[in-house]
Amino acid sequence: MQTEWIPLMVWLSICGFFRGCCLSNFTLTISECCTLEKLPAAFGLHMVAKGLFVLILGPVVGNI
Repeated sequence: MQTEWIPLMVWLSICGFFRGCCLSNFTLTISECCTLEKLPAAFGLHMVAKGLFVLILGPVVGNI
């Protein structure tokens, strides 16, 4: 358990920065690879897959 705020805030800032980098790069990659007609379907498929991943593997990772 974290007892001081400064190390916790530094760690959360680092994690947030890298998460933002990954999400923005993924968005650019999808938009470059798909045509405009297939873009909504590609984003929808990604959101469904991410939701299933979180629902299925979230509790497993939480128990470790």
